[in-house]
Amino acid sequence: MAEDKAEPKSEAGAKQTAETSTLGDERYQYIGFEAFGAKPGKFWKSDTERQSYVEKVKEQVGSIYRNSVVYSSAISATDRVFIVIASLAMIVSPFLPWFSVKTIYGPESFTGLLGYFHRDGFWFYVQMMGGWVIPVSVYLLTAMALLSLVLGIFGLAAPFMKSKSEAAYVHRVKTLLRLNVIPFLVFLAIIFLGLVTQQIPFGEHLGVYDLGSRYSFVTLIQFSSYGFWLAVFGILLNFNKSREL
Repeated sequence: MAEDKAEPKSEAGAKQTAETSTLGDERYQYIGFEAFGAKPGKFWKSDTERQSYVEKVKEQVGSIYRNSVVYSSAISATDRVFIVIASLAMIVSPFLPWFSVKTIYGPESFTGLLGYFHRDGFWFYVQMMGGWVIPVSVYLLTAMALLSLVLGIFGLAAPFMKSKSEAAYVHRVKTLLRLNVIPFLVFLAIIFLGLVTQQIPFGEHLGVYDLGSRYSFVTLIQFSSYGFWLAVFGILLNFNKSREL
């Protein structure tokens, strides 16, 4: 009885082994094995056919390497366009309004680069607000505007300056664009100070409409103008390009 029971198991095992062998044989019916073998045949039937094809390609595109990834420029024309746009935005933005407010004396706007030096108007409100958060934020805004102008000029020139090699060219462009992390960190510091907040004594009575009794991140967003965000856009775009190249 024991032998009779063992026999079916043996037959089942043999059947499973046969199926596994069949699957194994099918698995190797692919390129590199039996389908094409270890040594596939030549693609061109003859050297004449290959040369004929090369000549046709040269006639169509002018150069056989024009559409090759290996021989294409490391920084494409599209990348250059984006870098130029971002750099121009960074150059122009410091001279545009960064903050706009409505006062009892009329509307006032302050540029990123010149707002700090506009002591008669700009610093009047800063001094009246007291504290340290707002003055430090003003200094950081000025630094951000200066960095935006300088790095914008560098970014605009970098893609068009010649280098001794393609590798040196790419390295220089990436290095200059990567410097945009500095004004970006300044921007984050300004945002952080807005989260710290500061009490504004008699804020409602300083003659600035919609100014509350406390400076915060909301105040920064509320009074910021397009020049400020244009600078942020250019800085972020060029810094992102430095990571893509």
